Amino acid sequence: MIINHYGYNTRTKESDMALLKLQRPVVFNQFVRPIDLWMTPLPVHRKCTITGWGSTRENGPRVNRLQEVNVTILPTDVCNQYYLGRIRSSMFCAGKDGGGADACQVRPKKIQDLDSGQRQMRAIMTESVSSCRLFTVLICLCSVSLYLCPLWSQGDSGGPLSCFTGSRYELAGLVSWGVGCGRAKRPGVYTKLQQHTPWIYDVMSDQNRVYTDDLTNKEDRCGEQQSSSCDHALGLVGLSMSQDGEVSVENVTESCPFFWPWHVSLQSNGRHYCSGALIHRHWVITAKHCNVRAKEDVVALGVHDLRFSSSQTVPVDGVFNLPQDGSFPPKSDLSLVRLSVPARFNPQVSPVCVPDEDEELDNSWHCVTTGWGAVKTTGDVDPDRLHHVGLTLVNQTTCRQKWGGLVTDSHICSHPAGSTSCMGDSGAPLFCRKHGAYFLFGVVTWGNGCCAADKPSIFTRISDYDSWITEVTEDM
Repeated sequence: MIINHYGYNTRTKESDMALLKLQRPVVFNQFVRPIDLWMTPLPVHRKCTITGWGSTRENGPRVNRLQEVNVTILPTDVCNQYYLGRIRSSMFCAGKDGGGADACQVRPKKIQDLDSGQRQMRAIMTESVSSCRLFTVLICLCSVSLYLCPLWSQGDSGGPLSCFTGSRYELAGLVSWGVGCGRAKRPGVYTKLQQHTPWIYDVMSDQNRVYTDDLTNKEDRCGEQQSSSCDHALGLVGLSMSQDGEVSVENVTESCPFFWPWHVSLQSNGRHYCSGALIHRHWVITAKHCNVRAKEDVVALGVHDLRFSSSQTVPVDGVFNLPQDGSFPPKSDLSLVRLSVPARFNPQVSPVCVPDEDEELDNSWHCVTTGWGAVKTTGDVDPDRLHHVGLTLVNQTTCRQKWGGLVTDSHICSHPAGSTSCMGDSGAPLFCRKHGAYFLFGVVTWGNGCCAADKPSIFTRISDYDSWITEVTEDM
């Protein structure tokens, strides 16, 4: 049984933990033992130990043997300087100011070399032996929703941070999130377990209680599609050319109604002019070149066919543009749109996940773009109904060969058919899926104006602006 912490927030990573109840009690021996929780204030500058599996360097290969590394507990004000105020009271950070010590940089240690205190770190939980044999505490994003884990690509999310008291080790934190691997001024961030002991003891002492996910919490989770009996298959995009030189986009199909509950329509005087993506009850991301107007335009949520009224139509309260350097085409092309009233989450309206700064796309992700508008397609696609198609990504080297110095690391390149000229919709999003959830990785920025097959389409890379998004949305 998996019991998520009721206060877990997918955006801020607060209360980032869960309890797992095992099917049968474990057998304690010299290699499997429980560990007590650290219950006193955690001293600043204390050295503690992280253990786990994963990569030992940024974007490095994964390892199969248990690893360890020592880190230093850092002051909260220092952590907040590094992370622009994102460290909450239920978190702490540890590492080194200059980098070089992180959950992804653990080193191997043979089991026979562990002393009796270190052996306690092989299993996790608290003082009641009878309960401990059945329960283990893990980080929420590792135990249930691996797609929420910002440190997958580096180290081992959910790994324990244990501190030595002088006689034994006690569990102080769980690896939660961070940026990169061992970077300077980017220490690892951990869930502070001592703040959650009442919840832990409550769950463990009430073993007959039935835990179910609350509907509201389920709708609050980002990037989750609602189940649908619709069978509109999602194909992979392609381009074809007729004998007379006419380019057509292949495999674009109408999506199932409300299959993409975070896709919204930006409208002026009742007419759609740009797409956007809902990331929060109060916030939508779109392209800056859409020129959204506060107090005049509206956001239509829960809409499939533009000819019919949406389930929710919310006036735009404010527009916050990412600062630009005046270059053309723009290096970045993003706007945050604040809704005048919060969106009501339901099966037709829910948010998409926003990737963290260090989340990298690779071949394990499956990407798609969605939108309205006239598509240069070989099939019969209604421009007023939301359509979708799978997109393949183009690596930066190939993309720069086609576009030259216009392409930067803040861009994502995709199949040429992802451009507005091919798909017909400005502000169209690039959603990518992994471990069951969709993340908003890009917003279409520019591409070839003629839907040509030799020029990749360009999206602004959302993860590069995670700090700006967090700063704007949390200050309001």
